[in-house]
Formats: sequence, structure tokens, C-alpha cells
Amino acid sequence: MAYIYTILAILSLIQESLCAELYFLASKQVELSEPTAAFLSKADVMQANKYMLGMTAETPLTWAIEGDIFRRPRALAVVTVINGKALSNLPPSKYAVSADGEDFNHEELVNNKVFRDEGQEWILMQNAMLEGSQIAYDAQNTLLGIQVKTKSKPLRQEIENLYKIAESISKSKVARTRNTPTIFIINVNGLPAAEKELSKNEYKLAIDELESAIQHLISVLRNTYNDRVIAELITESKSEIKKRQKRQEDSPKSPSDRIMKLRKELNVYQFSSGNYPATFGIFLLVSVALFLIVLFVTVGLWNMDPGKDSIIYRMVTTRMKKD
Repeated sequence: MAYIYTILAILSLIQESLCAELYFLASKQVELSEPTAAFLSKADVMQANKYMLGMTAETPLTWAIEGDIFRRPRALAVVTVINGKALSNLPPSKYAVSADGEDFNHEELVNNKVFRDEGQEWILMQNAMLEGSQIAYDAQNTLLGIQVKTKSKPLRQEIENLYKIAESISKSKVARTRNTPTIFIINVNGLPAAEKELSKNEYKLAIDELESAIQHLISVLRNTYNDRVIAELITESKSEIKKRQKRQEDSPKSPSDRIMKLRKELNVYQFSSGNYPATFGIFLLVSVALFLIVLFVTVGLWNMDPGKDSIIYRMVTTRMKKD
């Protein structure tokens, strides 16, 4: 029995090290299935988000989600924290998301065809920088009344941005009146650098400040949108991100490059030059032209009615001389 528990513990550690973890900090508008041992793909997560916001009618194949189609969430906040497993106040229920493949393509949520012409509001925080629609501009120009004590500059800027976003949303009339869902894509990348720069106690205080800022933002969103908010927290490890980036750098960029790489790996070679399509087209046109010329000449000769003075008439009407 102890052997079985040991194996389960090892498998659990392997699973945690090879996957990202998804937590729902606010999800009152939807009913989620219980977490299972199976990995969710990042495509499943993106499909679930689009389904919950009403951007698509297709549900994820491996994830059961139910909600009221007449009371869709008015906002979606996706907070991704690198080395976020160091956070202490995480919800007990979590979903394992496969770390293989590419990063989350959050552009599908922002640049969508459903709400493109309706003035959708959105904010993207990447590398401690804010960009987006009007609410992002308001957040950039918000005067922060809270002092962040974290000494690590990148993490401090990210925490300050979280408070700025919350402050701008609480005062924004645009966010309250829009009929389209507001998208918040927030990437916190400062924890790995803070862990190297700060002492253990300072790093712990920095984590506490980050958690307080995230909780404050979620609280403001819930109050602003009357609890019609989906708030997700995704934790990823720095090592896995580096491995994924290395795989992406090694992998070909375009489909043609991928095909050529597979040909090289499988020792499949082509014996035609790159100009083969043009050469084939030229030969085809010349062949068709020659065929038509021969056809027209043959038909013309067959239907010709030569006169008596014609050499052709003399050739075909030659008579044998009588002795």
C-alpha cells in the first residue's frame, strides 16, 4: 500500500512540474465540471472562454460547461503568473493544463469577429506595459494612491499596474455601459527576477503584495459588473516556458519550412527543380499548340477540293499508259 501511495505522489509531482494550473477566482455565471486527472489543452481553455462569453456556440470537447445564455459574463479576466505556484492563497480546486504546444493565443478573444464592430474594451498587460482600448489609456494615466513596497522593479511595476487597472475600472463609465464583454489579459512575469534579487523574507512580502493586488482587482471587477465576471488565474513555471520557447525556436516558422524539415528528417528528396511548375506549364502549352496546328492542317487537307491544274490532282489521278 505504501508503494502505491509513493507512486501516486511521484506522478502528482511529475504532473505539477509538466503542466500549468488553472484556478477560477470568480465564475458565478457558469457551472464548471469537477477537475479530473486528465490534462486540459490550451485550445480547450480558449474554446471554453469564447463559449462562456458568447463568441461561439461550440463547447469544448473535453470540458463540460453550462451557463445562462441570456446572462452572459460581462467581463473576462485572465491573470497568468510565471512561477505562480509560489502563491499561498490559491483556491483548492484547480485544473491541469497541458504545457505542450504554443502559448495561449489571447488575441482570439480581443480580435474576434463577433464584437469587432461594437467597440469592445480590452486591456493587455505584458512586460509591465499596458495597452488596449480607452480603459487601458485611462489606467496608464491613473495616479496611484497605494504605495507598493516591493524592491524588485519589474514586479513592483506589475503590481502597480494591477491597482491602476482596478482604479480606472471603478471610475470608468465606458466599462459599465458597454454591451460587449470586456477582456483583461494580464501577464505577471516579475516573480522569477524578484526571487533572485530579494531575500526570502522580502520575496515572501512581494508575493503577499501581488496576491493582495490580484484579489483587489477581482473584487473591483465583481462590484463593477455585478458579479457577471469570469476571473481565471493561470500559474506556469519559468523552466517550462523556456523549454516551450526553445521548441518554438527550433521548430520551423512556416508550413513550407515544416514540410522541408520533415523531408530532411525522413530522407525524402525531390528530383525536380523549384521551377518545375513553370517548365511544365510551358511544355503543356507548346504541346497543345502543336496538336492544334497538326489537327487544323489535317482537317484542311482532308476537306480540300483540288482543281485540275493542281499538283495534288495530278498525283491522285495518274492513269496508267496503254501499250
